[in-house]
Amino acid sequence: MFIEKIFVLLLRITSYLKPQKGMAIARLFSAFAFLLNTRLRKTTERNLRLCFKGLSQRELNEQVKESLTNSFYLFFEYAYMSNWDHQRLLSLFAQVDGLDLLEGALKKRKGVLLLLPHFGNFEILEVYMASYYSFVALYNPPKVKSLERAVSNMRERHGGFMYPIGSAGLRAIIKELRNGKISVLLPDQVPNVNSGAIQSEFFGNNIRYMSLIHKLLKKTSSEILFASVTRRLDHNSLKYEICFEKPDDLVYSEKESEHIGAVTDAVERIVLRSPMQYQWEYKIFKNRRDFDPYQDT
Repeated sequence: MFIEKIFVLLLRITSYLKPQKGMAIARLFSAFAFLLNTRLRKTTERNLRLCFKGLSQRELNEQVKESLTNSFYLFFEYAYMSNWDHQRLLSLFAQVDGLDLLEGALKKRKGVLLLLPHFGNFEILEVYMASYYSFVALYNPPKVKSLERAVSNMRERHGGFMYPIGSAGLRAIIKELRNGKISVLLPDQVPNVNSGAIQSEFFGNNIRYMSLIHKLLKKTSSEILFASVTRRLDHNSLKYEICFEKPDDLVYSEKESEHIGAVTDAVERIVLRSPMQYQWEYKIFKNRRDFDPYQDT
């Protein structure tokens, strides 16, 4: 309870900072994380080295710092989402591309499975979605259990229904899809060792992706769309660009390899729009069959 109160208070205080000031502080945190050779730096560096093999050491260092800055900035965005009023947050969306795809899919009344990678401020999509649509989403509870209620409140205060990953959440998203509505999943959530997974490749590296999407397609007739939220911050304003897009039709293939290939290809295309806005600090290649790239991190 004490930790939760401190966390909520910190979010409230942070929400008074201008976005540009928040980014400056995030850059400072990034510099310290880099100089202290933290786990965040090591994991980010390892992932970027694996995925962008042509980088020089200087280029790699700069991209690690930029990636960490974007990751630290998410805390400031959480503060804004937790405390700014809905209309103020809604005004941050400067551009929405592919909305016709979402509207067209909903008109079919088969349900829409919206896949949202860990890119940009992916969390803020719920502010936009809850303003116009009914949806449910799955999330991975925070490791610090005392923070779960505060994080859940942030995610649900603008609308929508959030469920922790589990049987109840799975039933909820299937029900929503069968009712012709929207369910949101993070396709690049790393599955646990004993969870269902499909082997694929991500920027030429072996990776385990969840098999849940493939299973949902077998249980429902839903249509798949990808969504992404790109952050645009300059000296004057903070804005977001939303993009809804279709993956390759192979995503509906009964063959797991073809299905997951279409999923990872779509995630790669999103990442390449602004590579340092992807959350590289996660151990996305863990639990591989061949070797552990994070042994020394």
